[in-house]
Amino acid sequence: MTDPSRTLSFDDYMAPVPLEQVAEILSDWTWCVPANHRPVGITLFGDVLLVDPGNRIFLLDTAFGVYERVAEGNDDFRAKLANPAFLQYLLRIELADRAMKSPVGDPQNDSSIGRPRASEIFAFRIPLIVGGQSTLDNLVRMPPHVPLAMASMMARQLEAVPPGTPVRMDFRNFPGRPAGPPGGPNGALIRAARRR
Repeated sequence: MTDPSRTLSFDDYMAPVPLEQVAEILSDWTWCVPANHRPVGITLFGDVLLVDPGNRIFLLDTAFGVYERVAEGNDDFRAKLANPAFLQYLLRIELADRAMKSPVGDPQNDSSIGRPRASEIFAFRIPLIVGGQSTLDNLVRMPPHVPLAMASMMARQLEAVPPGTPVRMDFRNFPGRPAGPPGGPNGALIRAARRR
């Protein structure tokens, strides 16, 4: 659990996932990420920071399948980190703080999450790209391979689908989600979404 008396740094919002593992995960994103861009970090929510050969910094927003340049280089990136709105956009700080401060396994709190352990991220049980909510009860801690592979598959398939288009998804086999009947709480008619 995060010590509430200390100031959190940028690194506190980066997932404890080795860069070699992040590079492996990116093999599912070759349709979106240029081959000569290399990962430099992964956020607690599985979004990946990468650099190109010119040292420009990019963000792969895995929740929505968006790849964009966020800084022209290290100095520009450091300057942008001083902007709270940029930090919130990049790291989802408010939700991360609530999740990390939530006691793990608290029987009084169904949405208790705690800080991700080694090689874990926060994953959305119902992905944001299909209308899932950025709430504690939609989060689960897990290794990044499955949710990011699933996110890539969905983002690629929904790339040309207009926001608000009805899409039927079945979440029964998603790790961290209890089994249930299609059309129940784990299978739903949802609407395609875009960006946070």
